[in-house]
Amino acid sequence: MDPTTLRLTERILDVLIGGISIYLGYRLFLALPEKTDSNGKFVLPGNISVHLSRVGPGIFFALFGAIVVALSLHDSIQYRDPTMQFSGMSLAASAPDRPPNEVARGLLREDMALLNALPAALKTNLATEARVRIEQAIPRVKLALMKGAWGEDWGDLSAFERWVREGSVMPPPAGLEKAAEYYSYEGGKLR
Repeated sequence: MDPTTLRLTERILDVLIGGISIYLGYRLFLALPEKTDSNGKFVLPGNISVHLSRVGPGIFFALFGAIVVALSLHDSIQYRDPTMQFSGMSLAASAPDRPPNEVARGLLREDMALLNALPAALKTNLATEARVRIEQAIPRVKLALMKGAWGEDWGDLSAFERWVREGSVMPPPAGLEKAAEYYSYEGGKLR
């Protein structure tokens, strides 16, 4: 069954059960107007006690219904399969299990070409300190972009990070060739 349908069914059942309990509690409260000596006590964690006095038994049904509705809004179903995780009102694909997004990787390839061309495009009269800061920032920015499109087909991310920190000298370690191809892309040629 579709997770969204499951969630919808759960919400409807919880609200129906809670609503019926509230309605029946209200009807019971109206049916016993002379009974005014009822009381109840709830003991919560931390030695907190709630005393209710001079209430009819209908109040407890209504309170139960309100708790059911509140818990249905707070606690929810959780559904997981290899490609998605559904918890409550959110649907999220888990990063390590999802297939690589080809659109994101196409944009990544364009961004990498731009970043790899950036050092050559800097003005020749740019201060040395500014040039060094830019050249040191480029690998960090490229690595952050790579993490967003990372997939199992690119190999071990920590090994790739280590390769980048060590200067990204070609050829890359075994298993990181596809990731290194994106990292070094310059618009049709590798650097």
